[in-house]
Amino acid sequence: MEGKYLDSSLANNPELWNEDSIVIESPIQAVNLSKRPPQVDVLMGGIPCTGASKSGRSKNKLEFAESHEAAGAMFFNFLQFVEALNPAVVLIENVPEYQNTASMEVIRSVLS
Repeated sequence: MEGKYLDSSLANNPELWNEDSIVIESPIQAVNLSKRPPQVDVLMGGIPCTGASKSGRSKNKLEFAESHEAAGAMFFNFLQFVEALNPAVVLIENVPEYQNTASMEVIRSVLS
């Protein structure tokens, strides 16, 4: 989630955030998982949609979302994050088309 949208969510949804909340706005590859918090209740994340969205697939001439050079395998990084943090709830933000990708099938399989 881009910083400006995260700031808006923090300001407009006080019931979701408190002084114990840990918010990380960063590319997932830049987060050091060795310094994990003791307990994670909810993990919210966004996987780049550049390979899954209609416009992204058209613009990049992709048959599959996973073919996108930069974003195609990002779901794997996200799953590593889930495994390391072991949250009770996982919330993934993405475009509607993402729900029909092979990546999402892998995510469903791993998390179920």
